[in-house]
Amino acid sequence: MIIAGYSSGGWLAHDLAAHLERTGVPVTALLLLDSYLPEEEMEQTETRSEFMREQIRRRDLMGMALNRPDRTVTTSGQIAAMGGYSRIFSGWRPGPLKAPILHLLASEVVAGLPTSSEDHPFPAELAHRVRRLPGDHFTILSQHADLISANLHDWLTEVHPI
Repeated sequence: MIIAGYSSGGWLAHDLAAHLERTGVPVTALLLLDSYLPEEEMEQTETRSEFMREQIRRRDLMGMALNRPDRTVTTSGQIAAMGGYSRIFSGWRPGPLKAPILHLLASEVVAGLPTSSEDHPFPAELAHRVRRLPGDHFTILSQHADLISANLHDWLTEVHPI
């Protein structure tokens, strides 16, 4: 079983992998896509505000470009989910896994978002491999999915040769 998590979904993916390993379910690999550690409480307010402003700006631009007014407003559900993840995982730190971990990071910074390798990194000793890919936190999945796929394929072939 391969488990993947994007952004704060990496926290959930890592915890799921740890839980499965504890219960005897083998995990083949964990893929983290531009995931970073939760911020300390003191840092959250300003960073989250800046990030939300950027999210709203991007959503508004996309909605206007697609002529879809329904896509120009960040929903209260999205804001509540982001706040919920931050509260649930406040102070959380990942532990070691038996499964190898591939951490693919965006090379470009988004306003209001910590840079994975500098501000709030997953501990380097936990990852089998860390790679930087072109794009930012948002475009890494949309514009660079082919690179994610190629990196994952090459890495899986290396750590689990047939």
